[in-house]
Amino acid sequence: MAFGGRTLDLTRWEPVRQQRSALPNKPQGGLWLSPACHDDDGKLTGTAWTEFCRSSDLHADQEVVLTPIAFTPGARIVKLTDRASYDSLAAKVGTVAPDDPLDQPHLDWARAAEHLDAVWLTEKGVDELADTQAPLNGWDFPSLVVLNPAIVQVSAPPVQVRLTRWSAPSTVTEQSVTPASTGAQAFTSRLREVAAEMEGKGWFVGG
Repeated sequence: MAFGGRTLDLTRWEPVRQQRSALPNKPQGGLWLSPACHDDDGKLTGTAWTEFCRSSDLHADQEVVLTPIAFTPGARIVKLTDRASYDSLAAKVGTVAPDDPLDQPHLDWARAAEHLDAVWLTEKGVDELADTQAPLNGWDFPSLVVLNPAIVQVSAPPVQVRLTRWSAPSTVTEQSVTPASTGAQAFTSRLREVAAEMEGKGWFVGG
């Protein structure tokens, strides 16, 4: 996993809170990470987030900083791979009705932060849970949202990469989340707005 965008500064941490807009079923605040991409020599070249940006021409020709992240032992991380895993999480933390009555219920992210340290949507989970009308519509690539900053450990020095136009993806490593030891791509104007809003807050889904 890695954080992408600007230099990671956990002093800017924003506590997790509920957002009730129709899209997306995501918390506000927290820290967004995504799986790392490496070249054949194992060098960090990007993340699922940077591949998404390249494929949709977001932040084209901009330099971004990628910070490799590991997690403390015993971190409570829920992995979402299919509808059954999502339903299990929803049963545990509950759901909240969004402002739009036509939208599906959202996870109760505030309560999730009381019981969990992070939620990880895998590549398989994106395929099954992030399509139109699916419960995590708006999660456009594999991502992990940290709900508790105490689990975050920088595992290697940050690297800088340039977001060029898409040609071919690097290898996305869906590594297991271990102690400190890409699915749906919607290119709508709304998703571009969401990405811009996240950038403005300084919390990129990156890595």
